[in-house]
Amino acid sequence: MAFKASALESPAPLLRRSDRIDRRRDVKWQQWPETTFQQNQLDAEWSDCSLPDLEDGSLIAWGVQQSQNATGEGVAVDVLYGNGTDLDWPRNVEDDELARIMELPAPSLRVCFINTLGTDNGWLPGNFDPRQRTIRILRKAGLSGVLLCNLYSEQSYWAKMGNQRYMHYDDKEQLKSFEICYQYRCGWDTGVSFIHSIRERRRTTYFCINYPSGARDRLEAIFRHEKRRTVIHRDFFLDTLVADDSLKQWQFDIGQRRLMLLQVEKTFEKPLLGRSEGSATLTDNSKRRHDKSDLAVSIRKNFHKHEKNDIEQQPESRTNKQQKSYSDDFYTDQFYKSLGDVENSQDVDFDSATRSLHKMVRHWLGLRQDCEDLLAQLHFLHETCIKIAGKRGKDWIWDRTADAGESFDVLISQCDICVRWTQVYHDRTQTRINLLFHLANQRTAADTAKIAEQTQRDSASMITIAAVTMLFLPGTFICTILSTTFFDFGENGLQVSSQWWFLLAATIPLTVVVFGVWVGWQRMRRQSQQLKVALRKIELQKSAVDM
Repeated sequence: MAFKASALESPAPLLRRSDRIDRRRDVKWQQWPETTFQQNQLDAEWSDCSLPDLEDGSLIAWGVQQSQNATGEGVAVDVLYGNGTDLDWPRNVEDDELARIMELPAPSLRVCFINTLGTDNGWLPGNFDPRQRTIRILRKAGLSGVLLCNLYSEQSYWAKMGNQRYMHYDDKEQLKSFEICYQYRCGWDTGVSFIHSIRERRRTTYFCINYPSGARDRLEAIFRHEKRRTVIHRDFFLDTLVADDSLKQWQFDIGQRRLMLLQVEKTFEKPLLGRSEGSATLTDNSKRRHDKSDLAVSIRKNFHKHEKNDIEQQPESRTNKQQKSYSDDFYTDQFYKSLGDVENSQDVDFDSATRSLHKMVRHWLGLRQDCEDLLAQLHFLHETCIKIAGKRGKDWIWDRTADAGESFDVLISQCDICVRWTQVYHDRTQTRINLLFHLANQRTAADTAKIAEQTQRDSASMITIAAVTMLFLPGTFICTILSTTFFDFGENGLQVSSQWWFLLAATIPLTVVVFGVWVGWQRMRRQSQQLKVALRKIELQKSAVDM
């Protein structure tokens, strides 16, 4: 059965926002060679780990060795640094310039943007392919070893790094610095990103790997206005900026699939009022078949009243004209129309329709999990913000005019809404799948009824043949037994015996007896079946009472 244009398949392809980096391209995955480095082979650069319980120095050394032949093609490193409003932002810096900037003691802000999405080696993590010297410079400047272990791990694409927070204190147990590090995704088609920040009393350092282009554009807009540059120095500003951009992208992805779901719902729950003749015919036929459908119609009208903000209204429904009422059969026909040919519901390919909806369910599950990950990350950042606010000393420099915790409160509320509505859309999609199964069962039942009707007709024909056979059977039997010679076709012509009535006297009663026995046997058979059904009902009623 051909599956025609369906509401389950969006008429327009899913569009990605124009400010995103398109990641749908051929990716040349690197092979993962065996990790042969042992701890005794490590030099001091990699064996001296600040977190030896979490950092695998041998894995970092192996990963750096793999990048010894890397040319850095497609990898761009930009550095935003400076004090107050006196900021500089050189683009695509070379290793010498990067080393000079990262060794400057004066800057109160250093932000390294490492963009690897242009390289042909593939997705992050795993194919982290800057030049070896670039990695060493970043590592010396404070890039997290746990982050590098995650980048060089073969399983790290699905086994995410997790959220990290480290507090460092001086001899007087005063907070000296803190670090946060986390992995995130800004939509499904923009790669994997990381942020590692180091906040000291008078300086902030950020390592942003694959910072989203939308958030970066907003940051550049602020950078171009010199008077507004002080905003960049706010604690957690880059984090709230990227969280807001990520949330907008997830909202966009959810919205695209929501439109697909609403197309399916609207097709079944809303009539196509433009085709008046076909609609009138379907309505008349439905009214003749269902004279008591007023209750169902009123329930559906009330449902549409409350759903008008969620399901698009037809143009006719926004006029002052009185809305027509449609029965269940009409809405079913409209749903069939969205899946195939309305005049022949047998052309509906329920298999393809169900597979399309199952694909949508899989998307809802993935979107919900990603939104829950973002929500957990926002809670983590919010808790960190509150924890740091209570431990900063008077010698810390921070913007007291703004509270990042309030921004996180807003983002948490918005993300929680996305999580809950993603679950709602998942449940609604599952309801449509159940509806398809119900309609498929209805069609199967209709086919079974047609087969039963044809079988009944064949059975009636056989009964007729049997009755005609029984009609002639007694006479044939009598003639055979008596070898009747009531009629003599001799030379003198036709001669009829005076005892010819004996044939009728024997044949007619015997025929009546045969038919009587047959009718009686049929009646006894029906009564026996009815008795069995009645006994079965009594047993079911007793079982229900006992339960």
